[in-house]
Amino acid sequence: MPSNLQRVKHFLGASKRVRNQLKPITNLAQFIQVRNVFAQQEIDLLLDVGANAGQFASEMRAFYKGEMFSFEPVSTAFNQLKMAASGDPKWRCFQLALGSKAGTGTIHVAQETQFSFFLKFGTYCAQTSETKRKRSEKSRFRYAGWTSS
Repeated sequence: MPSNLQRVKHFLGASKRVRNQLKPITNLAQFIQVRNVFAQQEIDLLLDVGANAGQFASEMRAFYKGEMFSFEPVSTAFNQLKMAASGDPKWRCFQLALGSKAGTGTIHVAQETQFSFFLKFGTYCAQTSETKRKRSEKSRFRYAGWTSS
């Protein structure tokens, strides 16, 4: 059985090949397309980075029965994510962000948590209701890169 690191490398390799094939699932045809891509690429590990409340992973559970790792740094969204994953032993949740370096940072939590961000708070964000900053909180970063061998 391959290690989790090998499975993640396989997943990322497959995702590079099919990245432009995947679209948000809004109808039956798109659902079937995503299901077929997973089957064709033999994906056996799903990484949901910026998982929010687990909407994407929950949709994938309709056909994908393998392991899922969801990463969400915002505490309120993470609590909803844990609830969505409860009772599913193959769905693990991590309250952290993945990035190019390890450490901690301040995430600006938007009114609609899926629009939260680590970047500098800009004028556009202050004027847009969905991204209007609600609060800030500290979050851990985990280094998500590696060199291929």
